[in-house]
Amino acid sequence: MLRFYKQITMTLLVMLILPLLSQAQPGMGPIGRKKHEKRREKVRQMKKMKLLEVLDLTSEQSKKFMLLYNEHEKSQDETMEKLRDISIELKKELKKNPSSQKSSELVETIISKRVYMGKNHDKFFADMKKILDTEQYNKLVYFEEVFEREVMKAMWNRERKHRKLKKCGMGKGTGDFPPLDKK
Repeated sequence: MLRFYKQITMTLLVMLILPLLSQAQPGMGPIGRKKHEKRREKVRQMKKMKLLEVLDLTSEQSKKFMLLYNEHEKSQDETMEKLRDISIELKKELKKNPSSQKSSELVETIISKRVYMGKNHDKFFADMKKILDTEQYNKLVYFEEVFEREVMKAMWNRERKHRKLKKCGMGKGTGDFPPLDKK
């Protein structure tokens, strides 16, 4: 059974996630961001289809599942967008005055948004437990856990590959985090 889920996850990663890994960089223009969003949306749709297939839901469960899943995804996306904006503002503030009251307030806002996301994630799983049977729920939790871990592993491997290419004078680099003191 575990082997089956590993095969599903690896297939998803190879076919869908790797194109996503060429993520939009902060300096990208609107065209790059649009391409990134299209890839991201395609991956999400394929992930949902694969989840529906793995969970083998009834039509009624499927409707409830998709409604909850889409609500959760939207809520998390909105919060992530707010976090990105706050992070940009914090970066500017840290360049001006790292120990300012505003910097501290922005940090507290980031922490509270992260806590909110965690609670939202917990609520999502609690709601899913109400519509799925035990086997389906266990498969969902396992799928979500493995999927995210495999994505992170693929990103790490891709980063490592790019660093090797960069050392050889090949490749475009990795979009490393710029130091705060650069202007």
